[in-house]
Amino acid sequence: MSELMQERRHNQDTLTCEYNTYRRTRYFHGMLLSDRDFKEEQAYHIEKRHLLNRMLHGWGVVCGLGIEPKRRLIVTVTPGLALDCHGNEIVVCDPVDIDLTPCLSTPPRRPTTPQECEALESASGSKVFYIGIGYRESATAPVPAYVPGGSCNEKECDHSRVTEGFCIKIFDQCPDQHPIFKDGLLKQFSDCTTPAQPNGPRPTEDEVRKCRETELDKFCQQPLPCPDWCPEEHYVGLGKVIINVKERCVEDIKLDECRTYVLSAHLLKYLLSSLFAGAKGLFESAKQGRTAEPWPGHGDINLSHNPIEACCWAPRYVLIEDGKIRRKNVVLTRDVGYAVDI
Repeated sequence: MSELMQERRHNQDTLTCEYNTYRRTRYFHGMLLSDRDFKEEQAYHIEKRHLLNRMLHGWGVVCGLGIEPKRRLIVTVTPGLALDCHGNEIVVCDPVDIDLTPCLSTPPRRPTTPQECEALESASGSKVFYIGIGYRESATAPVPAYVPGGSCNEKECDHSRVTEGFCIKIFDQCPDQHPIFKDGLLKQFSDCTTPAQPNGPRPTEDEVRKCRETELDKFCQQPLPCPDWCPEEHYVGLGKVIINVKERCVEDIKLDECRTYVLSAHLLKYLLSSLFAGAKGLFESAKQGRTAEPWPGHGDINLSHNPIEACCWAPRYVLIEDGKIRRKNVVLTRDVGYAVDI
């Protein structure tokens, strides 16, 4: 056997190949096409897009989808975009009014225990509900389908399009039930300092160091797990609505509860812009002890269009003044990587 053949045989012996469930249509000249081929082609691209959404972006609100009061028991969900845990895009193009009146039409169950009576008394003034949004699609646009071999009058109808949409639902509890994660690395580091027994001796410094090295090795060697929590019907939480039962009106709306955001570049730019927009005048004014006003000749910080310029501004402002590095009030710490005022 030649050296080339031996090398090929060795490569085959050390190579293991498997195939997943994704299959795309391979067209060729003279191929007889049916609806199955086009359906499988669409399914391939849809499933791959959903896979990327799940693995790269996660799920939650991308933008918009706020909850605003409109009338007494009517709130409006504003336009926006969300991703569910299946990778579906939930697009709301126009404001949607939600009537919360049915939430108060059902009479409460008669309490049977003292605990239920106390809970009913404490909650008689207001009720809490959560609003979630889920993906829906429906077959639409029916057209006649001619049956092969039949006469011209023998026709059947079938839907020619799939329309994507959404459903908004009101819940008694938050629809976003996040998976429960085990203790993180910092918690495990903290546990290394606690005694093994309730009244036992505290670990020595060597024991604490060895315990933390062991936990760190476990953390560094484990692979990143894939997201696997996803119910069959998923609703993305948009927020909490508090209703005044006596006045029969919306008392408060909280978007900081039962609401998950997709960690996107757009979100990062928004957060940075919200935090640092106009900060030049603020810091300059604070340094000179006067009312905040724009820093002459420097304009404003624009993190949305040029985040590099904005990020470079912070160390330049802290470290450099009139082209000279300030050494009196600033100490540079190489290990930490930022300036500390003393």
